[in-house]
Amino acid sequence: AHVLNPVEAARNEIESLISRALYTDAVRKLSEFRRQCPGQVVSAVAMGKLAEGLIKDKHIRPALTVLSIGCDAYPAYEARWRLRMASLEIACHRDPIAAIKQLRSIDKDALDSSLRQQYLKIAEQARRLGET
Repeated sequence: AHVLNPVEAARNEIESLISRALYTDAVRKLSEFRRQCPGQVVSAVAMGKLAEGLIKDKHIRPALTVLSIGCDAYPAYEARWRLRMASLEIACHRDPIAAIKQLRSIDKDALDSSLRQQYLKIAEQARRLGET
């Protein structure tokens, strides 16, 4: 019998929970996993699915935490995930300052045209919200 190492076993368990749409269980398990093994995460795809599942289930704060951890672990996804966090701060928390903090962490000039459009749209929403 093939025995997985504990890190791989924990990752598999978390990814299994995500695949079964058990997002709150998955985020609880991820939190426990990271306490035992600091710095460890699941795959970028799993992190994204977990965050989106939490958002769909209206668990915004844990989703923001997952996205933030994902930004540190997977720099290639950072801009896209920071845009997602900024849009959540506006849509769910009506917090233009938190949104702008996320936007400031993004190199706007490095974005492709689609992400740049998203960036500009969120920046405008934050500006308008800040004026109210």
